[in-house]
Amino acid sequence: YVMGNYFQIWGGLWSQYWTQGASASQYKNWDRYIQTNTEMDRPWSQMYAGALSDFDYVQKTALADGENNYAACAMIMKAYVYQYMTDVYNRIPFSEALQGASNLAPKYDEQKAVYAGIEKLLIDALKIMDTHSDKHPGTDDVLFGGDMEIWQSFANTLRLKTYLRLAYTSEANRCKDSVGAM
Repeated sequence: YVMGNYFQIWGGLWSQYWTQGASASQYKNWDRYIQTNTEMDRPWSQMYAGALSDFDYVQKTALADGENNYAACAMIMKAYVYQYMTDVYNRIPFSEALQGASNLAPKYDEQKAVYAGIEKLLIDALKIMDTHSDKHPGTDDVLFGGDMEIWQSFANTLRLKTYLRLAYTSEANRCKDSVGAM
């Protein structure tokens, strides 16, 4: 709901791919780049208290129960949501996120640290995934029906997407410059 509603509408209006008719008033303020705190807070809290918290629970429970493919799916979905969140908000809680009452004020990580964490999350998910195992989510998996090869492809696609996001950043350019100097 958040990704396909709030973020899609904001992105469509703000990038000027979308516009409203002259008599429309539903997104009048958004179309003029005016938002209230609660409009930005609602999707943020839904992603952290909802999706990310749920995926974290599935990951931890599945690992404790030896259900590695369930855990891998949850880790991939966490990486997907974190990547989306950092693209929308830039600095976000990552390294100290999802600790519940034990840390009510997690630090905001720089985007490059979030991307590094996403990469590690995806690599770890791919390491524990077993595409040939009979122990897979099956019909519990509403996205890919338990097909772990598709989950593997999705994880690798997310890795590629993060690399593309960073391809023209100052970090990537510094690496390219140092390689060119050799």
